[in-house]
Amino acid sequence: MINGNFFLNYQNAYDYFGVLIADGGYKGFFSPPRLKAIEMNDWPEEDGIEPDLEAPAFDGRTFDVDFLCVDPAKLDAFFNNLIAPGYQHFELSELGVSFALRYTGQKKTKRFKAGEVFSLSFAEDAPLDDYDYAAPAPVSYTTQSYTLDGVNLSTGYGVLVGGDTDDEFRKRAEAKSNLSVNTKASDGITYDTGIMKLKSRDANATMLFRVPTTAVFWQNYRAFLYDLKRPGERFFSGPFGAYSCFYRSGDIKRFEKLAGGGVWCELKMKFTIL
Repeated sequence: MINGNFFLNYQNAYDYFGVLIADGGYKGFFSPPRLKAIEMNDWPEEDGIEPDLEAPAFDGRTFDVDFLCVDPAKLDAFFNNLIAPGYQHFELSELGVSFALRYTGQKKTKRFKAGEVFSLSFAEDAPLDDYDYAAPAPVSYTTQSYTLDGVNLSTGYGVLVGGDTDDEFRKRAEAKSNLSVNTKASDGITYDTGIMKLKSRDANATMLFRVPTTAVFWQNYRAFLYDLKRPGERFFSGPFGAYSCFYRSGDIKRFEKLAGGGVWCELKMKFTIL
């Protein structure tokens, strides 16, 4: 049986440094990367925007991890590993995943009688680097009617969509501004009402990965991110209707390894509707 829950540079972090990832600390490792800024045209005589989605790319990502150290005498050795040149290899042993990360700073620390709890920040500079696409494994949990590019999210990825998503996508867009004249010598303004066009808008989608094993989660999660980044616009449909959009950014709300071996990963994903 392996003590601890992660390896740092192929060394069991609990055995060598007395360090564990704290309860709930896995969450940051699975935070989704944001898309790099997209060039776009915003024509005043047309609704929405015209984005250049020929070659979208993910930006690097940063995240925080909470740790517990039960042997503070070994903590300096742990930090010496983190600040060594190059990227440091993190393996989450009970999840079977690994990351190449660099340390960026410490957020907080608190010493207590039995050890120390602290939060560190890391950067992953190249998300999905050297990733070879593997199609997501089908999942047979509850079926919903939401689809992304024609693929059912619940059965195709194991992703359930939260109810607040419908309201987000149903919201109406704001009007684009037209030419107006505002002089000090007269009341009010003169506004060109001869044209009415709408802005693009952002909508948040609550997405929950509910999959039976950690291996299926990792396969489906990376395939999902890769599919979000494919060239061209995405087509997202559900009870709210169907929309052309593209992924912008995401935030992880909860990550938990379940007792039966499955994974619960809850995300808030932002899309721009064209």
